[in-house]
Amino acid sequence: ERFGRFPHRNAILKRRSTQAEVDYLNSAEAFTG
Repeated sequence: ERFGRFPHRNAILKRRSTQAEVDYLNSAEAFTG
């Protein structure tokens, strides 16, 4: 919701992640499910 999409799905959907999404995914608050 924070990015208007689900950054953890980018690789599966062959989308490029923004730097903000990459930073989020590498953070402790990222979705780990």
